[in-house]
Amino acid sequence: MALKSEIRHIHWQLRAGETEPASSAIVTGYDDIDQEVRTIILTPIGSVPCNPLKGCNLLPYIDRPPAEALPRICQEVWDAVTTWVSRIEVLTVTARAEAAHHFVVSVPWRVRGDVAQEIRQSDVSVRLADMSGGVRA
Repeated sequence: MALKSEIRHIHWQLRAGETEPASSAIVTGYDDIDQEVRTIILTPIGSVPCNPLKGCNLLPYIDRPPAEALPRICQEVWDAVTTWVSRIEVLTVTARAEAAHHFVVSVPWRVRGDVAQEIRQSDVSVRLADMSGGVRA
């Protein structure tokens, strides 16, 4: 188990989806930011008790035809990520339909103030089951 005093990173969080709390695996660096982006996208609006506006409002679009849903999903993801993940600059958001009730959202981003301007990308699989049950890694 990692003690807080042993963590040498400014930005870190527990790894999402860990089934064994005693392992207390953490993510840092780019993995930390990627997990934060995923968490925001897969968190439905109203599901965070102390901050009901935190999350992404994708549930209304999950069963719409792709031609109607994809542009709105992109806008919702853009709004959520630019609002809640302040450490990054979002370059664009794209989405594609994989199957009924299943979309994949791609979010290319770079760390604010990064001298190298390295572009990273978070690809998030969004399914109806994910949206109704909370965050899954």
